[in-house]
Amino acid sequence: MKPRITPATADGEIELALPLDTLCNIVSLAREFHVKGASSDPSASATEDDDIALATLEDRPADPTEAELRQCIDDLSEDAQIDLVALAWLARNDRPLADWADLRRRAFEQATTPTAKYLMGIPLLADYLSAGLALLGRDCEAELAGRA
Repeated sequence: MKPRITPATADGEIELALPLDTLCNIVSLAREFHVKGASSDPSASATEDDDIALATLEDRPADPTEAELRQCIDDLSEDAQIDLVALAWLARNDRPLADWADLRRRAFEQATTPTAKYLMGIPLLADYLSAGLALLGRDCEAELAGRA
C-alpha cells in the first residue's frame, strides 16, 4: 500500500496520521526506554525490589516499557508509522518543513525493518520526535494541558 499523498492541509499545516496524545505517549515511553541502564542485579524484578527508584532506572527483565513502546508503534497504521519516521528524520537531519513530503516518501521507500525496531534503535528518539513536533509548531505538554 502506498502512503497517503496529501502531506498538508489546505492551509499548509502538516497533518499527522496519528493523534497527538498517541504521539506524546510514544515520546514518553521512548524517554523511559532509552534512559534505562544495565541492571545491577539481572535476577531482580522490575516490580519486586526494595529499591524501586533503582529498578525504575535499570533495564530489568520484567519491565514492561520496551514491550509497551513496541506495541504502541506496531499498533499504528502504516501512514502513522511513516509519519513517526519522517518526524524523527525532520529533527535529526535538521530538515526544513518544505521537505516533509520527501521525508515521508523516503520513509516509505526505505522501510526494510519493522518500524518499532528501527525507531527504538535511535537513542535520541524522544528528543527527535519532540523537536520535530516543535518544528510543526506543536508541543505535547501545551496541547495536552489545553485539553484538560
